[in-house]
Amino acid sequence: WHIGTISAAGSTLRWQNEAGVSWPLFPDLDAGKLYTNEECPYFNSNGGDAFTLVLHQNSDGSVDVEGFMFLGELYSR
Repeated sequence: WHIGTISAAGSTLRWQNEAGVSWPLFPDLDAGKLYTNEECPYFNSNGGDAFTLVLHQNSDGSVDVEGFMFLGELYSR
């Protein structure tokens, strides 16, 4: 379940893992988060309310998304 895909779903995003479990994500890029909701089975767990983006600033000033933290684990691209 640690491998998954984030895809566009209208005005939101959607996470789906290899087990076929999915839930919507609501971007707040200013906060660096993709928020979950009650559809996420971990929503009420500590840290289950959002994916926190992990960014890398390149030497040219551009920024890449390395992955995200969720429930204390790093999910890498």
